[in-house]
Amino acid sequence: MTDSKHSMRRRLAYEAARIAAEEQMPDLGKACRKAASRLGFPGPGAWPRREEIEEALRAQQRLFRGAAQAEALQRLRRRALEAMDALARFRPQLVGAALDGTADRHSTIELHLFTDDPTAVAACLAELHIPWRDADRQVRYPRGARRTQPAFRFQAGDTPIELVVFKEKGLRQPPLAPGGRRAMARAGRDAVRRMLELQMPDEPPAAGRYANPT
Repeated sequence: MTDSKHSMRRRLAYEAARIAAEEQMPDLGKACRKAASRLGFPGPGAWPRREEIEEALRAQQRLFRGAAQAEALQRLRRRALEAMDALARFRPQLVGAALDGTADRHSTIELHLFTDDPTAVAACLAELHIPWRDADRQVRYPRGARRTQPAFRFQAGDTPIELVVFKEKGLRQPPLAPGGRRAMARAGRDAVRRMLELQMPDEPPAAGRYANPT
């Protein structure tokens, strides 16, 4: 890649990251398309990869938010682990911004759950006295395949949580990352615990955390 092309990709990656952060846009592919249109860049062949945009977003967060960003990420991952422990029977996997490190205090915690009976998730939430609302989430797979998965959304304090439910076999077949060509990264409970151990000291869990969904 020539220096000029590299410079163009980097500029577009940083503009896409800025848009994603300012507009709370978790779909980095959408942020990149918006950035390319704004900057007048050529077609997708010259665009940065999703991983490049994620790195640009993390770099901006380190530069402008510093310790506040690390603290926000710590809180999100801790709340994610609490939810994963409560939903352990569904083998939860953390995905999205809380996993890849691009999350901030406004981000949604995204979890994938696995069961052939989605109503079992609703029953579990009811047992936990967690009010939720139903939703659907469309996910992409290779060769252009798209599927609509049932989802549940609720609030943990001021943090939104979304549970996307897949069939049991979906544990071995992750969808593609939003706006990307690679399989979505996932992390189980043990991996999330290890990430927390590498961050700041433990934060005590908050009481009365769950609230009505918005």
